[in-house]
Amino acid sequence: MKIDDFARRPFFQARALFFSVCMLFSAAALLSCAGAARSTGSAPGDGTPALAAHPEVLRGRLENGLSWQFLQNREPANRLFIRLAVKAGSVHEEDDQKGVAHFVEHMAFNGTEHFKKNELASYFESIGMAFGPEVNAYTSFTETVYMLEIPADDPEIIANTFLVLRDWAAGLSFDPEELDKERGVVIEEWRLGRNAEGRAGDLRVPFILEGSAYAERLPIGDPEIVRAISRERVVDFYRAWYRPESMNVTITGDADPEVVRSHIEKSLGSIPASPEQKTPSVPPLSFGGEPEVLIFRDPELRYATAQIFEAFPYEPVATEGALRRRLVRGIAFEAFNARLEENRLNGVSQLLAGSASSQRIAGPGRFTYVGFVPKPGRFREGLAEITAELERFERYGITAAELSRGRDSMLNAARQSWLDRDKASSAMYASQLLQEFLLEDPALSIDERKNLYERILPDISVAEVNASIEEWFDGRGSRLFVSAPQDSADVPDEEELLGLWQAAPVADLGPWEDENLDTPLFEVPSGSKPLSIAGESVVPGTDIREWRLSNGARVLVLPTDFKDNQILFSAWSSGGTSLVSDADFPSAIVAGDWLEMSGLGEFSASGLSKKLAGKSVSLSPWLDESWEGFSGYSSVSDLETLFELTALHFASPRFSTEPWTALTDQLSAVASSRKNSPIEAFADLKTRLLYGGSIRRSNLTEELVALMDSGRAEKAWRGRFADPGDFTFLFVGSIDEALLKENVLRYFGGTNSVSGAAGGAEAKRETAKPSGIAFPSGIRSQTLVRGRDSGSRVFLAFGGEALPSGRDRDLFDSLVSLIDLRLRDVIREDMSGTYGATVGGSLVGFPENGYEITIEFGCEPGREDALTRAVLQEIRRLRDELPGEAEVTKLREAWRRSRETGLRNNGWWLSEIASRDMQGLPLSMIAESEPFLELLTAEGLQAQARKYLDPDRRVEAVLKPEE
Repeated sequence: MKIDDFARRPFFQARALFFSVCMLFSAAALLSCAGAARSTGSAPGDGTPALAAHPEVLRGRLENGLSWQFLQNREPANRLFIRLAVKAGSVHEEDDQKGVAHFVEHMAFNGTEHFKKNELASYFESIGMAFGPEVNAYTSFTETVYMLEIPADDPEIIANTFLVLRDWAAGLSFDPEELDKERGVVIEEWRLGRNAEGRAGDLRVPFILEGSAYAERLPIGDPEIVRAISRERVVDFYRAWYRPESMNVTITGDADPEVVRSHIEKSLGSIPASPEQKTPSVPPLSFGGEPEVLIFRDPELRYATAQIFEAFPYEPVATEGALRRRLVRGIAFEAFNARLEENRLNGVSQLLAGSASSQRIAGPGRFTYVGFVPKPGRFREGLAEITAELERFERYGITAAELSRGRDSMLNAARQSWLDRDKASSAMYASQLLQEFLLEDPALSIDERKNLYERILPDISVAEVNASIEEWFDGRGSRLFVSAPQDSADVPDEEELLGLWQAAPVADLGPWEDENLDTPLFEVPSGSKPLSIAGESVVPGTDIREWRLSNGARVLVLPTDFKDNQILFSAWSSGGTSLVSDADFPSAIVAGDWLEMSGLGEFSASGLSKKLAGKSVSLSPWLDESWEGFSGYSSVSDLETLFELTALHFASPRFSTEPWTALTDQLSAVASSRKNSPIEAFADLKTRLLYGGSIRRSNLTEELVALMDSGRAEKAWRGRFADPGDFTFLFVGSIDEALLKENVLRYFGGTNSVSGAAGGAEAKRETAKPSGIAFPSGIRSQTLVRGRDSGSRVFLAFGGEALPSGRDRDLFDSLVSLIDLRLRDVIREDMSGTYGATVGGSLVGFPENGYEITIEFGCEPGREDALTRAVLQEIRRLRDELPGEAEVTKLREAWRRSRETGLRNNGWWLSEIASRDMQGLPLSMIAESEPFLELLTAEGLQAQARKYLDPDRRVEAVLKPEE
């Protein structure tokens, strides 16, 4: 169970939808399938030294042309990370094959020479590897990549995995029955992207890639072709492009190099060489051209957004010069984005969000782009602001302070990584080596990267960065894409917009002025009372230390050697918004966001970010229904800064007027825009069915925003974070206990102690109140007809009251996983009814006993009832029949393998300790495994199903399109 499982915060989920708008500005979001396109170009000779590839990586090429890479790495122990990359993607399809590259990727999991039908996914689940997190694939414009994580302690597993790789490369069966079933799954994946944002993407990508093959070959393909294409044409693509000379296998992890080499040569070396060598071409992109504008309007879009693009040739980072140019660009973009955010927080911006970046999007090209979301009704003003800020940036450049912060941040990241170099993840290395094959960007060692950064970054000058800014755009850019709600009167037509963008006068804003940051971050008040340790103990069966402080606070400490330079931090106190009145509740739930936008002590939020540049430290406060607390981390050297930030949150939280205005403007925009979205209307329906009209379960509405008051927000926040003595603080990682204790006693005291003394008086601890909101009795069902999407959505929830025992939580999680397995087999694989069902669950024992299990999936309109009946039939089967032995084996192995890596992971320990302590469970249970495995049986799972799955007590909601 995770900490977030105990927080029911539909409001924050609604707010998160706003920030997801920023995803429109990421390159990956422009594509219709997972994974962004890659290039195979080579770096131009720039006269600088070539970058040295990681010297410990073994590389080779088999006689059939297939290349391979292997790096032995012990973190995590007993795991191998494997990537099979094929330089074949959607741009290699013929006109009657649109979508076939992606279809072939799907078929790789639906029958091969040695694994029939769905045996492949079932096999990996039987060894504890989940379909999705550890077994997956993606297709892009120019490549298809298959990804595996497997245990490395069983020679049979390793041998079978190489057999899978061999089958993927040359042994897909394309069973006619499985192929016809998988058509429906692929179409359901396509259907997921048919909302308003997807419709915008259908125009955006061809617009910015106009004149190239990419514009006509989105990886998701044409559903009508997928629906009707013959098996022969699918096989044609596979035989034409899955060629050993176009393939590479990347392997990183905890295995003997000679064992890996032997498997590569035996399994992959048996693939016949192509009769005729053929290198997949990478279609060109056009660069430059006359400026063009495209506006897309849709009644279901929630916001107006704009994106300015300029295309450039992609430069592989293969030389020191290329690396230097990429670092220079990174410094510039970081400075510009910080300016946009500072303007927004200071209340002088017409933007709700804005960002700039340079990313590779397709083939041999990269794009510089700037995107923004204007305030409602302020599109022209937003465009003028972005244009003026870009003009200022190009005319006056960055400041010396901005350069210094950018260099410091990059140097710090490289040095912190170097300090943890012996614990670097094999997954990270696998990603880097994959890019080496796809992009010809050498995978550097951590030592080499640090050395390069230390040599290059200090030598980068203001003039050099400013020169790079002048290359962002040709004039004001070549492409401007705007998406807006149908009734957005403030968005002009394309002709007027082109003039505003390209020809309108731009205000001279003058050089950027930086604020003074010479003030110390925090100083312990001279009158603060010294703390002492009132008691120390060790949790039985673990290495967890508990210190009880004289002000009533508890400190839990777990020193580990999993990382050499990582300290994770969490803190919690019971109460949350349950102790806030209904009148104060709307204000309380945004108080933390207001604080983060305001800053701490003498520093605004932007000033604080600047003050912390070059440090590896982060701290975020949070407030939910039953708890308040902190989440954070630091490097070993920045531990004291983490304590200073924590002390500042207690002693000197900052609540400023301008950020409050910016926050409420943002929330008002989100709330008012929700009326356009069928998905948001569906979210409101689910909330009403589950929780009635309680304000404490409300999604974000205009009425809720109208009730928010800055005075009430500050009062609620200060009340919940008044006293460090009411908190439990947890530290996990590379900890020097003596130094940690010194900081604890120095910074966790202050003048706000409940006990008011340092002599060990028992602190008064608050306790959260039950919400009184129970899961509804009987069956509640309602259908909403709304929107133009080509798909429906179905939501089911089961819930009630239950008193969970100590191991119930682990069994409950396994039950949720079993439901997920069943539904994938039935409604995805057998019925081809959905791309996938999302199954979730929460089991809470404090402050009230309750549980919910939710299931949601998308489907073709007209199939809602049949698929819902199939889901309910599986729910009843789980209650009436024992799970099969194979299913129990999968769940046991998944739990055992997840725990195997978790026990060597700081984040896992932090989550386990925090969630169990918050629920009043003994921490000694964390280290125990055998008692749980004895309970994880067919009978135990059936008992859980009977306890938590009552088909006669459920909520059912359906969203159907109007068209």
